[in-house]
Amino acid sequence: MELNLEKIKQLRINNNLSMEDMAIYLGYRTATGYYYAESGRCKFKPNHIPLIAIKFNIGMNELYSDNNFAETANTELGGKHESIRSSHHS
Repeated sequence: MELNLEKIKQLRINNNLSMEDMAIYLGYRTATGYYYAESGRCKFKPNHIPLIAIKFNIGMNELYSDNNFAETANTELGGKHESIRSSHHS
């Protein structure tokens, strides 16, 4: 699974946070360092993932491109287990 960088960017924008705000929050020396991570030029450090999730009050799994584990599991099972999808969102 890969981080959904577009989602992270949208969360930042929707919460009226600048790249500098996020850089300070995550401990980057400059906003450029944050920009490189958000744009995919380099990777976020592993300890940044829980901090980003906390900042936006979401689960860490929601920051990944393939965040619908139940749907993925259902697909891998050949679509035979509809209850997996519905029981995941209780």
